[in-house]
Amino acid sequence: MRQFRLVNDVADVLLEEQGCLEVIDWESASEKGLPCVSFFYAVNDAATVAKTNGDRLKAFKEYFAGGGSYECMVGQCLAHLRGVVQVLDEVVGLCFHAYWLHHAAHEYRSTGSSNPRSFLQLGQLLSLNRANLCHWIHG
Repeated sequence: MRQFRLVNDVADVLLEEQGCLEVIDWESASEKGLPCVSFFYAVNDAATVAKTNGDRLKAFKEYFAGGGSYECMVGQCLAHLRGVVQVLDEVVGLCFHAYWLHHAAHEYRSTGSSNPRSFLQLGQLLSLNRANLCHWIHG
């Protein structure tokens, strides 16, 4: 039987005994939901745990900002996904921003002002640095 443990404070990612990461929480994915949102969700959580020791802002910069360490890899995965689900460039951009805004709004409603608010920080980063995002986000 496979054994898992929660990784840091990211409740949606488990670490298997052999070191493999497992994403378990996809409840927002649905046939009527926005496409690609679960992709951004999985990439962000996996990067936050595996590459940045829980620093969501750093993970965002490495995976989604222009010139980030893993920008090319994420872009290739997203290009494959876009081909499979046939999503327009404009829709991918909308989904990308909707993902971060959804989580920032939830974080704002559910946490006290003294708690870390990484999604709100990401929302601010997005609003101030739209031109510095990966080129594939907006087509």
